[in-house]
Amino acid sequence: MSPAYWERLGRLLPGRKRKELAPIVEQIRELTEYESRRREIDAAVEILEAHRKDYEKLVAKPRQLAERAGKLFAEEGFASMWFHAADVQRAFEAVGFPTTSWDPRTVETVDKAIRFLADGAKRNALGIQLMRMLPDFVKAERYLDAWIIQHSAIVTAEEPEGPVGGFLLEMFRHGMEEWADQREREEDAPV
Repeated sequence: MSPAYWERLGRLLPGRKRKELAPIVEQIRELTEYESRRREIDAAVEILEAHRKDYEKLVAKPRQLAERAGKLFAEEGFASMWFHAADVQRAFEAVGFPTTSWDPRTVETVDKAIRFLADGAKRNALGIQLMRMLPDFVKAERYLDAWIIQHSAIVTAEEPEGPVGGFLLEMFRHGMEEWADQREREEDAPV
């Protein structure tokens, strides 16, 4: 269904309920789009099995895996999933601000901020978005990247209380860099 359809559906909701029900409408839209590509996604998953050993070799090298995942999730195709400075600010206002160094307290604060922004429904939606991307990466024969996407989708959607994982960290990193740049510009601004 087209984006216009979902916009019209959102406008049909009573004004006072529109904001409250928007996340539910978004979930339904995500699931509908996922189901419309279900056969294609299942076929991509099946093709990926032939490349499992290559992925397992990559997983055995955590630094290389992290670097590859970082580059992958920095691609423009993932931009709609990146968090932004306003998201990061809202999260830090809710859970507390990090210290200026990467100490255990800062790591804990970032983890709390990500969990604040990516609750179960958000994680599920992100996982579904990732799975919808899978066939395109398989068609492009980017099998290792497709494996990273598939694994990230599963960890993100199916373990809402589990570890934050590399994908959500990367999505948050984009927003945190934007947030840090804004704070730096504010500090440097003439008074």
